[in-house]
This record gives sequence, C-alpha cells and structure tokens, in this order.
Amino acid sequence: MVDRVLLDAQGLRVSMPGVNVRTATDAQVTFDSAYSMIVPVLKGNFLSEPRPGTGQPPEPITVNFGRTFSKVPLCCFYVDLEKNTEVRGNQHIGSHRRSFNINGTLWSYYGRVLNDRLVFTNNIVGPESWELRVRYFIWNFDL
Repeated sequence: MVDRVLLDAQGLRVSMPGVNVRTATDAQVTFDSAYSMIVPVLKGNFLSEPRPGTGQPPEPITVNFGRTFSKVPLCCFYVDLEKNTEVRGNQHIGSHRRSFNINGTLWSYYGRVLNDRLVFTNNIVGPESWELRVRYFIWNFDL
C-alpha cells in the first residue's frame, strides 16, 4: 500500500489511488492545500446535428470519462446553436434539461451526468441551422 496522504509544514496533499504522495507529480495529486481542491479531468466539445427530412431527432451522444468515479463528477456545459448568432447559448452545471420555443415549436435537450459518462440527448427536429454545439468541462472530486 502506498502513502496517499501527507500532512507536513507545507500543508496537506492527497495523491490519486495507487500513487505515492511523496513522489507524486502535480498531475497525480487530487488535493493540495496550496491550490484548489478540484482537478480538471476532461474537456471537449461535440456537435449534435439534426437529421433533416427524417422527422427524427439526432442520436444521443455519449462521452465516456475513461474511468468510473465514486461520485458523479462536477460537469459544466455550454450549449449553443452552432449557426444562429441571434440566440445566445445556455450554461448548465450537472444534469440538466432545457426547453425553448423556436418559431412557435417547443424543443428541448437533456444532458445527463453519470459516474462514468455523460449522455446528451437533443430532441430538436429542424433544419440544419439548428445544430447544437456542446462544450463540457469535468472536474474530479475523488480523493
């Protein structure tokens, strides 16, 4: 078993599971009292594109985290209509559902954050100009 917790005159440090805190690099430390306690794990973006002419919404998009967290991680989203500069995007923290009205029709999307992945479901059935750009950032609270 490796030492994961170190409390000394410099403060408190906690390393990732399986990593010795005494030899851990900054990237292998999940808590250091000299810095913020949250560790960024994953960030990225994707385009949720409608399927014009099918009458069907896009397929749900899944982003796997590459690991399973003991608790659902903090995930921030920014969802924006890709080609429509007249409508501003929406910010979300964690799982969310957003409904809005476009030309008298109610549309919605749903972002669900789980321990090992996020799933984004876009229920918009519309023209190509209604593509949604989704940007996400995930932090690790696991100690």
